[in-house]
Amino acid sequence: MNAETLLDQTFKRWDMLLNAWYVYAAAAFAVLALVAVVRPLRQDRPAIRLFQVGFAFFAWTHLLALLYILKSWAALAAQLRLGVDEGTLTRFENAGVIDAPDAVWVVPFHVIGDALVLGGLWWLTRPAGGGSVAAHSGE
Repeated sequence: MNAETLLDQTFKRWDMLLNAWYVYAAAAFAVLALVAVVRPLRQDRPAIRLFQVGFAFFAWTHLLALLYILKSWAALAAQLRLGVDEGTLTRFENAGVIDAPDAVWVVPFHVIGDALVLGGLWWLTRPAGGGSVAAHSGE
């Protein structure tokens, strides 16, 4: 592969990463909005558990996909360093284009987002008045 193709593939990884975050944000918003808007759904405990487990599974697979994108981006960056002249390489490195973000930046943000969505589901479905479910069901 020539340097131009490698650089193009590097930019595609950036687009993949950005689009993956858009999908994550849309899914998180959709789950929370659906539960917030549909009152009978908020009171259906098995359905809420399904949403929580489903979102947790989605979040886990999404995080794995992000880590794979970062891994392939790092491999492309290594190849690019071997095939590009020093001046071009320095220019692109200084622009922050070649290197993929470290997982240490991706994982915490993802886990915080996951916790916010799962916490939001819990908050939206808790019984009114903060009491127990048994107290509100007349038991």
